[in-house]
Amino acid sequence: MAVYLDGAGNPTVGWGHKVTSGDHLKVGDKITKAQAEKLFSQDESAAENSVRSVLAANGNHEYSQGEFNALLDLDYNAGPGAFTTKESPMLMRAMNAGDYGAMSKQLDYTKDSAGNQESGLVERSRERRAIFLGSNPE
Repeated sequence: MAVYLDGAGNPTVGWGHKVTSGDHLKVGDKITKAQAEKLFSQDESAAENSVRSVLAANGNHEYSQGEFNALLDLDYNAGPGAFTTKESPMLMRAMNAGDYGAMSKQLDYTKDSAGNQESGLVERSRERRAIFLGSNPE
């Protein structure tokens, strides 16, 4: 797997890992599947901890596994900033109130970090909402 630039120009590798200086990788470098899996596991663990922290700080309401998975996907793909009142005031309001219907409507993040709408992100947002609502996306 080679390091590439995502749609916003960020060096990325594996399954969406944004390369950091600590990774000691540059565009064109290659990593093994095992290295990609390790990066994914680390990123997923960080996202899971982030979501658990956000849920505990915002009313600690009950969440189904699908709802949690959709929020985890949002954190992994959009970043923990998606769970701030600055970036997502309506989502945070819905989470504080435990309004799951309103939450599901706030899971669309279709633009990359440069503000460009990406077709893959549009599809991912559709799938994320389906997961939140308890159905399997096709």
